[in-house]
Amino acid sequence: MGIPRVRFEHLSPSVGFGLVVVSIFVTESLVMLVYSLLGIENDRVTDFVDAFIVTAVVGAVSYFVIVRPLMVSKEKTRLSERRLRAIFDSSTIGIALADKDCQINETNRAFQQMLGLAEEDLVGLPIDAIIHQNDLGCSTCIIHDLTTEKKQRAHLERRYLHKDGHAVWCREHVSVVREHDEILFFCIMAEDISLIHEAEYEKRLAATLFQTSTEAMVISDADNAILRVNPAFTRITGYSIDEAIGKNPKVLASGHHTVQFYQALWEDLLREDHWNGDLWNRHKDGHLYAQRVAMSVVRDSYGEITNFTAVFSDVTDEKRKNDEIRHQAHYDALTGLANRSLMWERLLFYFSRGPEEGLALLFIDLDGFKPVNDRYGHPVGDRLLQIVAERLKKTVRHSDTVARIGGDEFVVIVHERESRMVARKIAENILGNLRNVMRIDEHEIRIGASIGVAVYPEDGETPDELVKAADGAMYRAKLAGRNTVCFHS
Repeated sequence: MGIPRVRFEHLSPSVGFGLVVVSIFVTESLVMLVYSLLGIENDRVTDFVDAFIVTAVVGAVSYFVIVRPLMVSKEKTRLSERRLRAIFDSSTIGIALADKDCQINETNRAFQQMLGLAEEDLVGLPIDAIIHQNDLGCSTCIIHDLTTEKKQRAHLERRYLHKDGHAVWCREHVSVVREHDEILFFCIMAEDISLIHEAEYEKRLAATLFQTSTEAMVISDADNAILRVNPAFTRITGYSIDEAIGKNPKVLASGHHTVQFYQALWEDLLREDHWNGDLWNRHKDGHLYAQRVAMSVVRDSYGEITNFTAVFSDVTDEKRKNDEIRHQAHYDALTGLANRSLMWERLLFYFSRGPEEGLALLFIDLDGFKPVNDRYGHPVGDRLLQIVAERLKKTVRHSDTVARIGGDEFVVIVHERESRMVARKIAENILGNLRNVMRIDEHEIRIGASIGVAVYPEDGETPDELVKAADGAMYRAKLAGRNTVCFHS
């Protein structure tokens, strides 16, 4: 293990000076001893030693009082510069230094990356060259405050221009460095807040949409307790915001849907995290309304449910119009019975299920309707057809279909395994009900009917064949004397 080395610049001035004095006196003693051994005169030795001591002391004093502090100060300055340079280069905040004319002299790596420009592209540019044109007025005000008003620093948010042309929102701290009231340079520290600014913009936009949307919006917690609703919710449901907060959305339930329906809805919602569909709910005043709703599940990063959301609109009028259009397309306007189109639709459906379930078709043509229509006029004839329709509906079963397919022609579709036997019974009941007197205004009217029956698949393997078979059987019933029933086979 060697003797540790001691550098003078690391010693305090007092300790260093003491060591020099000790060294001088040791050196003086050694010199006196050597000169004595050599027989040199004592006065000459003394003069030499005195001169040596004076020179050494003056040199030591000069070193520790003047030279050494300058050396230490210079070393500290270099160290400080290295630290500042390291901070400047490694800072995640963009830093730019500009001269008194606002021309860029130096930038750090973060500033360059923020704008997509290299150091050589930036140096010499005026600051305004990289500021968004809509924020140039703001820049002018800042420079005025820092120069004319002699403020030390300023804080602002403004947009810079990226190399590719998009705006970069920055939160800035601009300070000015002076010496004897003369501006040396400006220091600009810019933090990219584009993501924050975008998030705030989207938040404001979402809030505006939430408040102004014509669709009702509901946000509830993980227990489905309502947290927020928008004004459209109040307009559609009748419940105020205060009345809705804290409630479960099931307060809107109308009773129109079964428990099984809601169970299936929630199973789909929790499995898929969304559900779209139509619901019938109840307004605060009690009336029912139809809503088209989109529900969603909000989960955190661990997959746990945090919220439920629902967006819905009132589609009651739409449904009514659709029902009216469907009714007009599938039902007879005069009698309310199914029309020819719906009859064919039902026949196609039953045929698609095969012959095992059984199917029979009754083709009914009124006897004596034309004379009534000619004698009493169309209003009485129309009322007669309505009464016939009512009696037919009361005669058949709920599962059967009654249709008016022409002026005084009607069809009954019997969906039954023992269709032949059931069809015969229904046909006989129809004849009996239609024989009864019909009173219209002051008129008492009697009519009858001829009924032809065809059974699937014996009398036809397609809907068209079955209808033709029943029609043919009906004409045979007329030829047989009317007011009777004939089977095709």
